[in-house]
Amino acid sequence: MASVTNRPNGHRWIQFVDPAGRRQTLRLGKSTKKHADEVCRRVELLLSAKLSGDSVDRQTAAWLKSIDGPIRERLVKVGLAEPSAGRMRLGEWIDKYIESRSDIKGNSLANYQRTRRSLVDFFTEDRPLETITPGDAEDWRIWLATKSNRRDKGRKTLADETVRRRSGRAKQFFNAAIKRGLVESNPFEDLVGTQRGNPKRQHFVHAQIIYDCIEHAPDTQWRTIIALCRFGGLRCPTEVLGLKWDDVDLAGGKMTIHAPKTAHCASGGVRACPIFPELRPYLEDAEELAEPGTIHVITRYRDTNANLRTTFKKIITRAGHQAWPRLFQNLRATRETELMAKYPAKDVAAWLGNSVPVAMLHYAMATAESFERAIQERSTPERRTLNGADSSEAEKGEAEPEAVTRQNAKHKPKQQAAEPDGGNEQKQKKPSKNRANSQPVASACHCTPDEAVHPRGFEPLTFGSVDTQSFPFAFRMLTKTPLFAGFSFVPTFPLSWISRRFCALVGRLVGRFQERNFVGCAWVL
Repeated sequence: MASVTNRPNGHRWIQFVDPAGRRQTLRLGKSTKKHADEVCRRVELLLSAKLSGDSVDRQTAAWLKSIDGPIRERLVKVGLAEPSAGRMRLGEWIDKYIESRSDIKGNSLANYQRTRRSLVDFFTEDRPLETITPGDAEDWRIWLATKSNRRDKGRKTLADETVRRRSGRAKQFFNAAIKRGLVESNPFEDLVGTQRGNPKRQHFVHAQIIYDCIEHAPDTQWRTIIALCRFGGLRCPTEVLGLKWDDVDLAGGKMTIHAPKTAHCASGGVRACPIFPELRPYLEDAEELAEPGTIHVITRYRDTNANLRTTFKKIITRAGHQAWPRLFQNLRATRETELMAKYPAKDVAAWLGNSVPVAMLHYAMATAESFERAIQERSTPERRTLNGADSSEAEKGEAEPEAVTRQNAKHKPKQQAAEPDGGNEQKQKKPSKNRANSQPVASACHCTPDEAVHPRGFEPLTFGSVDTQSFPFAFRMLTKTPLFAGFSFVPTFPLSWISRRFCALVGRLVGRFQERNFVGCAWVL
């Protein structure tokens, strides 16, 4: 990485290889070994940050700020440091940063310039970076929201989304300054820069309004532009003006879109989009009127100074409608909302060149038509009985309540006759008033067989289980057997000496007696 070279007369050099692969020498002159080692360590940290693209640590940034003279100039010359913060002004730094961002294009570059203008208008171009404090940044945000609108003459405020977007870019400028050691901290760090969408500026543009605008459009070119934005969901002007006839496959029903905005993504900004039935007639008319050898679908308005927004407003007025917010953006958002109601969101996002989270935040809208349709579609749910029978079976059961009642009454006397002697006869309950309503449930159940119920009931035998029967229970069962039927007393002598295994044997004997139907046993559980 870097090494210290001792020269005659006490001079020391720091030699290293810069990020470009060239060998560089930093001459310290007469210096102590401790000082030379410190400079060598800082140079290594600067090289590591430069190669990895990370920001330097706070100690190194403070060291860079403290040094000046030939050492600082040499580090600046080899690209390991920037000019000192006292010399770097706000306007100079932002210009240098934007110039270094060769990956941004078109509208993104214009948005960077707008943020620069907002910062320079408030702080001035000559304001040193290190003198801007978090308090100054908060004052700038308040001014930005209330007094910085230069486009609309009747309104000086900016929308909250615009303020958030510019605050995020200002934060980005100063984060880059930290990485280059120009400042130690970012005064815009606490400003909210996350975008959250603005529902107030969303507007669903109905198809009939677009048909009226197309009818009042001056030529085929404008009719195609409006159709591509509303029925194709293309971005305007970049994707609309960049569409070529080689990318339009009318026979195959698809078109290939090249999006400069997403050119940095993994897809390279290229996507396939269906030619929807609403869009096809306008592309066919444009193809029929296009001259041989024409490259682009839209041949007019290709000048960067052409103001499509102003002309489109005039077309809307001639059609008898009022202009809506974000003219072209809401055409694209309306189309994406319609498509998401018919197709999977992932497919729609791929066709229109965004992601599902972005589509949900900035494009998808709640429509009144969907709300009304949800109210009008009143479907009667299928009634279900408790045993799973459908409504037709329930109605059939309701039509025959009396027959089922007679069938149940046929078996009930025989069940009562099987009760043991001495048992209290159960009183027949009075039929409930809601019996007819509950009868469909009983109609589907199986009735009790026409035979006497065994004295032991319906439960299976568990007598004699060593693991489950305790001694008191086995003794109680023993006293109920015919062996003790002639005794008028119950033995009360202590039986604690009887082992558990003997109790289990007695329980098994009781079970066998019951299996052989010894009549007259009254089992009390």
